[in-house]
Amino acid sequence: RNFIFPLTRTDTVFWKDEIEARGLVRLEIIFKDNTKLWIGDNSKFVIDEMVYEPNAKGQAVLNFTQGVFRIVTGALNKINGSEFIIKTPLASIGVRGTDFWGNQSDKKLTLALLDDGELHVSTPKGDITLTKPLSAVVIEFGKEIGQPFQLTPEQVEQAKKTVE
Repeated sequence: RNFIFPLTRTDTVFWKDEIEARGLVRLEIIFKDNTKLWIGDNSKFVIDEMVYEPNAKGQAVLNFTQGVFRIVTGALNKINGSEFIIKTPLASIGVRGTDFWGNQSDKKLTLALLDDGELHVSTPKGDITLTKPLSAVVIEFGKEIGQPFQLTPEQVEQAKKTVE
């Protein structure tokens, strides 16, 4: 499908759709398993895979090429053996049951774990796992993974505002 059209409130998105928020636009997508995805201004991603059937092993793979996003995982992420993966130009992120935020620019990816759960981040320069709520990490092109740090409540609210 190579159609370019504005989404309306009730439009359905499909596998391999490229979703782009051009300019000052915010978008919320709710998947069949109740995973909620918000994207902010000037953001772009592709649904590489979204396989969900209640009580069956499934897989989600979302590919973010630029911009700001927040994800609250749904039922798929609670089924044993299922995978939820986010890919960016700088890292691959395995997600386990959580609410998290990210910002992918040309040469930098910032990730923040906003709730209980786990983010396992793999890059060509190494891996890191975030498990502590409100922890964050910055990954820069060609550099070692930065040390995790704690966000203040104000920083969390500021991050959320970029997609709401």
